[in-house]
Amino acid sequence: MALFAKLSWRLLKNPSSLLARVLLGKYCSNTNLLKVKVSKTASHGWRSILSGRDLLVKNIGWSTGDGGSTLICDDSWIPSPDFIQPTGPAPLLSKGWRVKDLFFPNLIDWNEALVKDLFPALSENIFSITPSRLSAPDKRIWIHTQNGEYTVKSGYFIARECQSPSSVGPLFNWKKEIWNICIS
Repeated sequence: MALFAKLSWRLLKNPSSLLARVLLGKYCSNTNLLKVKVSKTASHGWRSILSGRDLLVKNIGWSTGDGGSTLICDDSWIPSPDFIQPTGPAPLLSKGWRVKDLFFPNLIDWNEALVKDLFPALSENIFSITPSRLSAPDKRIWIHTQNGEYTVKSGYFIARECQSPSSVGPLFNWKKEIWNICIS
């Protein structure tokens, strides 16, 4: 699953690659990779990539740049030990708002009164975010590495944590059970 998540990460981070253009053009023409459903006619390879994508969806967040891509109520963008998204019903006025809508108009400074009004419990976490002064775009990050890039090693450990103990099976001693048996 961790290796398939790496493929999903590549499709997400590099949508202009040949592999991404072919797969996303065929299977994700009407929606994005993170929300696409498995179709009945999907290939085995695509189904596998989507199983890795499911690992990504639970463990990615947004690094705020200019705030233009991140939805305030639908995306994980607020820093904490695990990036969080606001919970509960979104205020009617803020439906579909992006992080940039929490800035003062034509500035890249937080509108503190608006943030405290919409997210009183999370306002301190939100104010700890420093938006990009150079209008860098928001970017997806893997929350389990310091640099925000997905690694198979970190994905493997997260996938192992998510498995139930019964699905892992009993410990198997390869050396004793396979390599040291006396057979011709």
